[in-house]
Amino acid sequence: IDEGKNVVHAGWAPGNYYVKQLNDKDWIGVGLFSRFGMISEFERDSAVASNAFFSRLNGASLTPTYARKFDNKWSAAVGAEVNYVGLELQKNVFYNSVPTQTKGESWALGWNAAANYAFDSKNEIGLVYRSKVTHTMDADFRGYSSGITGSDHFTKAHGKVTLPDSWAIGYNHKFDDRTRVELNGTYTKWSTYDALNITFDDKFLGQSGSYSQKNWSNGWRYALGVEHKLSDKYTIMGGYAYDESVIPFDGADFIVPTGARRTYSLGFQYHDKKQTLAMTLGFIDIDGLSIKGHMGDTYDTARSHDNYAKVVGISYQRNF
Repeated sequence: IDEGKNVVHAGWAPGNYYVKQLNDKDWIGVGLFSRFGMISEFERDSAVASNAFFSRLNGASLTPTYARKFDNKWSAAVGAEVNYVGLELQKNVFYNSVPTQTKGESWALGWNAAANYAFDSKNEIGLVYRSKVTHTMDADFRGYSSGITGSDHFTKAHGKVTLPDSWAIGYNHKFDDRTRVELNGTYTKWSTYDALNITFDDKFLGQSGSYSQKNWSNGWRYALGVEHKLSDKYTIMGGYAYDESVIPFDGADFIVPTGARRTYSLGFQYHDKKQTLAMTLGFIDIDGLSIKGHMGDTYDTARSHDNYAKVVGISYQRNF
């Protein structure tokens, strides 16, 4: 049994938005946030390094949106999405002896739409759709010098990945003016991530590219949140979320070595007529994942375990 540890990284997911009310029925707004993103790193001389020892996806979405309130019950919104991703993958090849790096950027377009229905002053339901986004990336590939290659090898690499579309439905209930609860379910069509295939302009160690079947399945995320006003200025919050595992044994890797996830969070708000300041602390309990070795990996099977993440969220809202 060969065991190793991952390297702990801080990940940042900033988000900003601006909304302007045009009249009693119309609003325009724009958001800038990270819709997709991840980072993972493992010991570079471990067995898993033949699969991936460093992986990072930086993502940002710019979403200009128009919203309209039709009457006291119905409202809806539609918007565009400009999605950016920056990808970096590092792993060892040729029996775990030659380090490689693939690094590139891509821009793509998507869209989103939402509808909301208020049953009465205490109950409302909302539906949000975010489209899939297809990225075609031209990247830089580098094979580092070793006793096998003799010198660094540089070539262009090319790949195509479709990031998934999703449906989210939420129900909000106000018990009174102080306490409310929200239920949410998000269905993400991760089956669009069927493969991670990268081709090279110039062969490296006799290989024309890197090919890996993923075949992820679609999955649900369920969430429950509660808010309670302690006073006119202070509110406490609590939440729980469960994410299903969508990664199959024969399509798993050490780029995203996570199973099902349970998130527990607590937070507070300070608010007055002009501003709202919120802080949330969260803990993510992450199930292990069994991973099948493929051609080029130096293991037959592997499993991640004892995984968790800590989350700190800070937000500030200003009304002009």
